[in-house]
Amino acid sequence: MGNIGVWEFGEKIDLLCEYKQKETIGKVMFCGISHENVEWDSLFLFTVGENSVYLGDDANSCAKLCSLPDKIQCVLYHEESYSVVIITTHTTLLEYKLTDSNKNTSSLKVKLNISGSPNSLQAIWAGKNAIAISSNTTSIQIFDIEKHQSFVLVLSKSIFGDIVSASKVTAVAYNKRKKLLACGTESGHVVLWNCRTEALPEQWKPEKPIKTELPNIRRMIWESTRALIYTVVPDGLNLLIEGRLSKKMNSSLQVIQATQNLSLIHICRCRRYAVCRSRWSPYH
Repeated sequence: MGNIGVWEFGEKIDLLCEYKQKETIGKVMFCGISHENVEWDSLFLFTVGENSVYLGDDANSCAKLCSLPDKIQCVLYHEESYSVVIITTHTTLLEYKLTDSNKNTSSLKVKLNISGSPNSLQAIWAGKNAIAISSNTTSIQIFDIEKHQSFVLVLSKSIFGDIVSASKVTAVAYNKRKKLLACGTESGHVVLWNCRTEALPEQWKPEKPIKTELPNIRRMIWESTRALIYTVVPDGLNLLIEGRLSKKMNSSLQVIQATQNLSLIHICRCRRYAVCRSRWSPYH
C-alpha cells in the first residue's frame, strides 16, 4: 500500500490532504496549468504500481490519468502544452494533454528506436521541446515533442577520439539557464554539449570530455541556480563544480568544505571545471 500526503509550509506545517493507494507510489512531481485565466499550481502527478499515472491536487481531488499495459519508466511534464509525457520500458512514448476533454486518450503515441537496457532508461527535458533519453548505450536520443523528430548524439571516435568512444552513457542532466546538456558515462567521464543555438540537436557543439576519476556515474542533477552537477556513483555522492579562478594557483589540488565532511577538489588545468570527491555516502 502507498500513501501520499500534501503539506502546506507556512508559520506551521499543515497536512492538507492524504491519498491512499493499494499499490506502491513511485514518481511524484508538481505541475501547473492555467484555464480561463486561473492558475492551478497545486496539481501534481504520481505513479501507482508499475502501470498507472494519477493526477491530484491539494483539495482531496484525485483521478487516474491513464493505465498502460507496459511498465512505466519515465514521466515528464511539458509546461508549454500542459501535457504529460510517458515512456515505457518497451520504449513507447505517449503524450496526454491535460486540457483535453478526454484525458484518458493519448494525443501522441510513438515507438522510439532505442536499444540498450529498458530498466536503466532515463529521460529529461533538454530545452523547450526536446527530450534527452539515455538507456545505457553509447548515444543519447533527442526527441522533439513538437516536431515529432528524433536525433542522436553519439559518443563517436570521430568526435571524441578514444577517450569515451566505447563508454556507455549512464546518466544525463540539463542546465536550463546555461543551455548545456551533460552526460555521465560508465568510465567516469562527463561530456557536455553546448545547446545555446536554435540549431538542430545534431549541430550542438560537443565539449572535451572531463575525467572525474569516478567509476560508473549512475545519476546526475544539475543544480539550476549554481554551477554544480551532483553525480551519484556506487559508493557515494560527488560534485562537479564550475567556477572561475580569481587569482593564479600553483597547486592543482585544493580543499573545500562541501558537506560536514572534508572534500577534495581537483582543478583541471585546461578547463574551468573541478571534481569534488565527498566522503559522505547516501548508501551508508
